[in-house]
Amino acid sequence: YYAWRKRGKSAREKANAALLVHIRVAHKRSRLTYGSPRITKELKAKGIRCIENRVARLMRREGICAKMVKKFKMITDSDHTYPVFPNLLKQNFYAPGPNQVWVSDITYNPNRPRVAVPLRSGGPVLPTDCGVCH
Repeated sequence: YYAWRKRGKSAREKANAALLVHIRVAHKRSRLTYGSPRITKELKAKGIRCIENRVARLMRREGICAKMVKKFKMITDSDHTYPVFPNLLKQNFYAPGPNQVWVSDITYNPNRPRVAVPLRSGGPVLPTDCGVCH
């Protein structure tokens, strides 16, 4: 027992610790989305020798796991009782001057929701980083 305690870490434990540092860096760089297959591929691309099972074992032991991204669920209710307004523009978005034609569009981005609103003379206004365009 005392000989074992005095020996210190084995070569494999040292290699696992070094590999774990690279695994954590790759996992953090992927914004916590990579699992063992993609982390293994990334480490091999950097020239670090590793096998997917070893990476998976180290990740499992350290509690490192990929974040699951939820699939977007469509919740449009086409069978509603609300009135449906007619399409007065008929896809002709040209405006001869200001305040002649107003259109709106809601753009859903799961990372950063944005809304684009009005139309200016000459063409529609595209979404910008300000959130609502005037």
